[in-house]
Amino acid sequence: MDWLENLFFEQTPLQALLVLGLIIAVGLGLGKLRIGGISLGVTFVFFAGILAGHLGLAIDPAMLSYAESFGLVLFVYELGLKVGPGFFSSFRQVASSSTFSPSQSSSSAPSWLSPSRSKAGRT
Repeated sequence: MDWLENLFFEQTPLQALLVLGLIIAVGLGLGKLRIGGISLGVTFVFFAGILAGHLGLAIDPAMLSYAESFGLVLFVYELGLKVGPGFFSSFRQVASSSTFSPSQSSSSAPSWLSPSRSKAGRT
């Protein structure tokens, strides 16, 4: 049974992969539980990580640094996929609605900043 203890507590790349995978699996599994109609979802992965650290599970600092950087890259990539198309189309909408016509004086605001337009959407 020494091999099992070494697998979890000796800092190797395999141990880091196993610990991170175990934390994610336990967190996602517990996140599906509903207690009183409330479910924490993916947030439970965070709590599983806190519990694992409290129990003494640790990974090699170099592997931890790599996992943090890789996680940040995945987060920014996913955020770009979700927000990107709407972000650039909003530039086209603002640019087309704020074209300057010679009849406008230099002191008047563009149409998208006028108070009458912002109040029209409110009830």
